[in-house]
Amino acid sequence: MKTITKEINLLDIADIEQAVSNHLGKKVTISEIDCSLAYCIPMGSGKASGMYLELTIGDDFCDSLDLFFDDELNGHYLDGKPLCLDEPWLAINEIFNFDVSVFKSFDSWTDSSD
Repeated sequence: MKTITKEINLLDIADIEQAVSNHLGKKVTISEIDCSLAYCIPMGSGKASGMYLELTIGDDFCDSLDLFFDDELNGHYLDGKPLCLDEPWLAINEIFNFDVSVFKSFDSWTDSSD
């Protein structure tokens, strides 16, 4: 029998606050962020292929592709470590290292675009 261990790096409150603040050029706290988690299941294949976050702060918007996606590595990374967002489908507690009730609002949905 062969055992394979995979490291999954969860997002902390500070990770999100710092990334959003840096992207928008102003200090943002987690309680100001409306967060939507999108599970990607393309209609063509019907197979889960990853996730991304949409973050709205008042009239400002960004997503995890803006904040954490590394084009060279073709994935979501933070401080050189892969984030769990590139996994096909994870429960919320396997994505965030905190209770999502600290967001201004939180929801999830399925993105079926190809």
